[in-house]
Amino acid sequence: MVLALNVEKVKDLKLDDDEFLVSYTEPIEKVYEMLENGVYKDAHTNIALYRAKKYLTIK
Repeated sequence: MVLALNVEKVKDLKLDDDEFLVSYTEPIEKVYEMLENGVYKDAHTNIALYRAKKYLTIK
């Protein structure tokens, strides 16, 4: 998981045939609602989201 702030997409990636990358955006409030409801099952995601919270503006 990567926290990237103030970025914009400038071009498509050129991935190898056996590589794939899935990217999507979600309102941050929904992400933390999902975190509190146990949607994310792996520890890495949970820890990353809790640690990122201090860098984000959440209403």
